[in-house]
Order: sequence, then structure tokens, then C-alpha cells
Amino acid sequence: MTLWTPAAFAAAAKPYVEKAKIAVTDRYPAMAASVQEKVPTLADVPGAIDFYLDLPEADEETLAKARKNEDAPLLLAALAEKLKVLDDWSQAKEAKEAKEAIGATAAEHEVKAGKLMFPLRVALSGRSAGPSLDDMLAILGKDESIRRIEHMAGQL
Repeated sequence: MTLWTPAAFAAAAKPYVEKAKIAVTDRYPAMAASVQEKVPTLADVPGAIDFYLDLPEADEETLAKARKNEDAPLLLAALAEKLKVLDDWSQAKEAKEAKEAIGATAAEHEVKAGKLMFPLRVALSGRSAGPSLDDMLAILGKDESIRRIEHMAGQL
């Protein structure tokens, strides 16, 4: 894909997103930017961002992979509790604290951060791949992120 600014990319993808009947909210530019380097064509943008507005159920293969991590429910629940005490992370400082909470939660449970990252990705998006965790946390916001994390902890 050509090197576009995030704003130009979002504008170019907007007709595809609207055609897919995905709401173009004030978060849309950030949503589009979060997948700009992940999608091969503009037509792929709607399928790459739809989870921001409506969390799909993870497929069985993805859930099975997350369930292989026996620590995942405990780690996700602990992360949710750690995130609850942070201010809403719409500001850069708080967003950095949200990201740091992932590493801190892993360290407190004496596991590598990667052991928390996959189940967290599935919790936030219902998928095994996609935008960065930072982007997802920032775009979803504190309340929705915590809701999704707690839901996944209960599923696993």
C-alpha cells in the first residue's frame, strides 16, 4: 500500500467502511490508522476494524490457543483490577500507564509479558492478530477494555 498519512488513509477507506455499514464515529480515524500497516487493500479495512464497535466471539481455534495458557484467566483478571485504578487513558500519560500495567501484571505473577499479551489481544478483539495492544486499549477506552478483559477471563 502506498505511504499515506493516517488522515488520507482513513479518508480513502471511508467509502468501504460505510458500504460495510460500519459506523464512522469520532474514533474512526484512529481505528483506520491502527490497521493501516496491517491490511493489504482498502477493501479489507472494514473487516479489520469492525471489532472496535462490536466484539465478535472468538473462534474455537483462537479460544483453544488462549486456553492452553492456564494462567490466562488469572492474569486477565489481575490486569483488569490494575487498569481499574488508572484514570481514563485518553491522555498520553494514562495510555502509557495502561501499557505499563501489562508488564507489571506479568512481572507480579512471575511470567513473561507475552504470556498475557495473546489472551489480552483475544479479549480486546476476539482475534489472534490485528492492531497493536496500545492502539486497541486507547481506541476502546478504559471502561470497554476492562469489560472485554473481564468477559474473556470468565470465558477461559
